[in-house]
Amino acid sequence: MEEKNVPSGSVTNVFKNGRMPTKEEYTKIWIDMINHIERLKANQDE
Repeated sequence: MEEKNVPSGSVTNVFKNGRMPTKEEYTKIWIDMINHIERLKANQDE
């Protein structure tokens, strides 16, 4: 599984479209955000 950086504006962009995100989009945003935070935490512990 390759690491990818989460664009900082991903959450904002979904709502900027003038519609609520679908369940799939919303879930993906949360998973990406949590993964990003976990990677940052892991890098700090090294």
